[in-house]
Amino acid sequence: MRAERLPDGRVRLVLPHSAKPWITSEFSRLAGCLAEARNLLGHKGDEYPGHNRAAFEERVGITFEEAGVLSAELTIIEHDLLGVQRGPRNPRTGQREGRPPEPRRTGTEWDRLPKIEAEMLPEGGGMTLTLGRGELAVFANSVDVALEELGAKTSRSGAAEFWIRRTMAPEEAEAFRDDLRRLDRETRVKSSS
Repeated sequence: MRAERLPDGRVRLVLPHSAKPWITSEFSRLAGCLAEARNLLGHKGDEYPGHNRAAFEERVGITFEEAGVLSAELTIIEHDLLGVQRGPRNPRTGQREGRPPEPRRTGTEWDRLPKIEAEMLPEGGGMTLTLGRGELAVFANSVDVALEELGAKTSRSGAAEFWIRRTMAPEEAEAFRDDLRRLDRETRVKSSS
């Protein structure tokens, strides 16, 4: 992966072509760890302090609702660009049909920020995502949440569960997270003081 800051302040993230199946591609890992964080921290109320929607923003960097919008955008990219069928199921056939629904509005500043843009690079060269809302840090934080909540670094069963759910060993996930954090640091606007 590599990233560059664009003149308009957004970040262009280049995900290389993967010879691996789609499910283990970098794009899938971004979307999957965000979905995992939403699932693991989706509890309502105070029954699970630090492991609920109230803790989501502190741990991931955006609100639970904003993460839902980001997740929906990634699902649309999967459908439109990668051809993954993720639309609503036909109740009669059980097959997914049509395009996934547009993301809901959050009622926050997030709605006014640019959505992710995606394109395939020529001749199997991978894909690019143009980001404008600090998504690199959000994705890195989502990897951390998935690792921590599944106990991937503290037990063999947690590491096995993490592998089953994310098709990554904990060490691979940490390296992926570290790459995202490095790219985020390299592309942040430096404040002039």
